[in-house]
Amino acid sequence: MPFGILNGMKNEKNNILTIDKAGRMVIPQKIRRQFGFHFGSRVELDTSSNVIILRPLEEKPALTMEYGLYVHEGIPEHVTISDEITHSREQM
Repeated sequence: MPFGILNGMKNEKNNILTIDKAGRMVIPQKIRRQFGFHFGSRVELDTSSNVIILRPLEEKPALTMEYGLYVHEGIPEHVTISDEITHSREQM
């Protein structure tokens, strides 16, 4: 599973995150999709010098509902899309 390193991330644009009074920040949607972060995702936080490292703890793909459609985010490894849809419907 890939992991993300937030260290003033430099790609096409510099992503600058602002921390609010509660100590929270929002990871940009493009990055969340790239690494499969979704509502309820659990991540491991690690630090080294001046670097913050977030690693996903889940290995199964995320299936979410967007605008009435199921959207798969992540890379399926041991679970089929139909299994995820069934599981998602059971939780509703």
